[in-house]
Amino acid sequence: MADASSSPGLGVRGGDPWAQPVLTGASLADLFTLYGRILDELSSREVIRSRNQPLGDYSEWLVCRALRGLLADNKSEKAFDVVADLGATLLDGRGPHDGAHQGAQIQVKARAISAQPKRDQLQTSPFHAGGFDYLALVLHRAFDFHVEQAVLMPVSAVHLYARTATARRDDVLRLWMTQQAMTDPSTIEITGLLRSAAETEIDLIS
Repeated sequence: MADASSSPGLGVRGGDPWAQPVLTGASLADLFTLYGRILDELSSREVIRSRNQPLGDYSEWLVCRALRGLLADNKSEKAFDVVADLGATLLDGRGPHDGAHQGAQIQVKARAISAQPKRDQLQTSPFHAGGFDYLALVLHRAFDFHVEQAVLMPVSAVHLYARTATARRDDVLRLWMTQQAMTDPSTIEITGLLRSAAETEIDLIS
């Protein structure tokens, strides 16, 4: 991406480098690159310690669009984020059912990682052990939120890799998105689908 001062989508009014950027014509890639740079500056000023918002909402939107699904109601549904019909070709026998899976309930977990991710960058936020069919695990490049890797993990595999998030409750789990977990034979690769969804320009309000 070009500097905000020279990019057509992120043009600056009046030639003032501190003026408000014009964002309406920017691509998603430009917007998230700019956002990443803002987070870098806020981090250097010790204003923030995490890069994970709005990563969760963005990842849910990407998974929903990539799988042609529907977003769950955040207010009423906590166990899953997306409902989608998964085809037999995509699942290739790795889902909980033979063939296609209609109305699959998918919980989405995402993290932003550096080039050499530390272990704490790979851990998901806590989630309840049940109520979903697949965990969508999405790793984004930290500086521009490009999708590095994304998979669907069936709930049976989730319980193999997840650990309890708190000693007080054994039904609240956390999972580390290591390469062993992300490349487990039971996972369904969706990186290309999410990248395509990110690159397709649409009106986010529609």
